[in-house]
Amino acid sequence: MRKKFLAIFFLAMIAGSASADTTSQAAKVQALFTPGDNIAGAIVAAIRDAKKTINVQCYSFTNKAIGHALLEAHRRHIEISVLADREQFEHGAAFIVRDLKQAGIQVKLDGTHGAAHNKIILIDADGANPKIVTGSFNFTQAAQKFNAENVVMIYNDKNLAQAFRDNWQQHWQHGIAFE
Repeated sequence: MRKKFLAIFFLAMIAGSASADTTSQAAKVQALFTPGDNIAGAIVAAIRDAKKTINVQCYSFTNKAIGHALLEAHRRHIEISVLADREQFEHGAAFIVRDLKQAGIQVKLDGTHGAAHNKIILIDADGANPKIVTGSFNFTQAAQKFNAENVVMIYNDKNLAQAFRDNWQQHWQHGIAFE
């Protein structure tokens, strides 16, 4: 249980690197690790709880369960935007992104940086109960089955969600749509 729920100081540590005053006493923080924890399953469950919006930033994306959950959310009329690393996409390590685009989900590629290495899912970031999913976990089969990875899920911290959303929006602005 200790590894699942971190003390509020961890949240303050994360928030300290974002804009000023981004902590909230109401926030809940959960840490998951592979091998062992079903991070992909936890991400799928979080996506299924989305009410209005999902913003994704990914490096690699080959996890079919996460992709399928996003497609299901899209069918429920959740507004979804995906920003992927251009090089990983071009080398086939983000093929799920093409499926999402073909389904009508907004997708852009970020090639501005040496690597667009963020792995973030923001769920209802502007809502009353935002969720932030972030960590080393690429949205890949290998990350779940073979790698030592982590994800931190942060619930109900509006200020921190807005800091992540603002950063996501900066990258979205220079992302390039593809056909």
